[in-house]
Amino acid sequence: MSKLLGGIAIAIALVLTVTAAQAGDQLTLVQRTFDALRQSATALEQGDAGKAQALLAGIKSSAEALRGTAERFGKQAAAAAEQREAEARAVTTKITETYQAEQAADKEIRELEAQIATLTVQLEAANTMRNALEAQAAVYRREVAMRNECKNQPLEGIFYSGECWRLSFEDVFANRWIALNNNIKDNNTQRNNIENARHNLNGQLNSQQGKLGETRARKAQLEAQRTRLEQQVKTLRAAVVSLSDASVFWTDTVTLIGSKITSIETLQQSLQILAKRANRTSTAPVFDSYDKEAVRSLEATLIDFARTLDNNTNILLLPKNGGSPSGYCAPPVAAISITDAALAAGRARGTWSRTKSEDWQNWIGAARCVSPAAIYYGKFPNVQECENRCIADPTCTFWSYNAMYQGNTNPVWANSLQECWGGSSALTPNKTQPVWGGFLSGGIR
Repeated sequence: MSKLLGGIAIAIALVLTVTAAQAGDQLTLVQRTFDALRQSATALEQGDAGKAQALLAGIKSSAEALRGTAERFGKQAAAAAEQREAEARAVTTKITETYQAEQAADKEIRELEAQIATLTVQLEAANTMRNALEAQAAVYRREVAMRNECKNQPLEGIFYSGECWRLSFEDVFANRWIALNNNIKDNNTQRNNIENARHNLNGQLNSQQGKLGETRARKAQLEAQRTRLEQQVKTLRAAVVSLSDASVFWTDTVTLIGSKITSIETLQQSLQILAKRANRTSTAPVFDSYDKEAVRSLEATLIDFARTLDNNTNILLLPKNGGSPSGYCAPPVAAISITDAALAAGRARGTWSRTKSEDWQNWIGAARCVSPAAIYYGKFPNVQECENRCIADPTCTFWSYNAMYQGNTNPVWANSLQECWGGSSALTPNKTQPVWGGFLSGGIR
């Protein structure tokens, strides 16, 4: 009788603690449920079936709640993985388009370089001709000097080996000089035309090379974005597997508790099977990060999952992953690489403008932490660093920066001083004057 009363007391205590844990302390709920399973196994080893059954009965509601949590977040993870896969496919399409643009620009550059090379050869030939014409002109100038000397010294001219006689045919000499001058003029025109054409082609080449650099930077950004999305898909799919395992584990736990097994040996075997499954190790996601995983037991995975739910760092609490918008703010920072190439590619997307400081416009507005299209970049000491994040992020079309607002009149932006948010093309900027000031915004016109 005393064992039965003790079991009832234990069950009542467990129900009370489970009820308190269900109010939001997932970690306590998981730990106490596993502790009760272990205590039940210990009670069976001691031959106290009543205590073991009371312990199991006391955690039935918690096991049911944990099963429901695992199933709900498992469905969220599956839906989020499908969404990320769709986004990755869309980015892949953009990468293909960008690659085609890169190939076209590269082909244009090769053609321009070939044309410039041809003109360079032509210019070298024209310069060679110019040198020959200048050499001929030098000969003619010496002949002019000789003719003048013959005229100035007519009596001595006959002693110049017949040169004065040869140069006495003025018409012939004049025609040669005119023809030479025409050739020189034509050569100058030809060289000028080649130089102008080459200058124009070099201008086109520089422009194409700039576009090629921007296109390659854009492609690199898109490839990095696709890599991030693929990593997120991998993590979310792993979360689906882990949460499916958790759902099955808690389902079997509830089934065991409801089976009302009276045989100590059978109950022991059932608990041992659950214990083995709880201790079985596998690769599982780290639920507060997309790019980490760990080899650990199912129990350790469920404890980590509960911990991240309690401290609001679980990736499945993100609005874009189906989580409650108000339950996860601000989300993890979207890491953007700020390089000259990334900024150049971003500015090439359009004309960027910024609101005047006296206008105080908050284009993100109430979309903060609510819309999946709102991108959180973190906190920065000045507005330029915020604007650069949006420019360098190929998914961002406008941004808002909290320069002064303290959150005293609008709780949506409480504790958000120096926060930087971006908006994708899926989000319409709120360009109406807000009821609070202190924000700067900007984006592509």
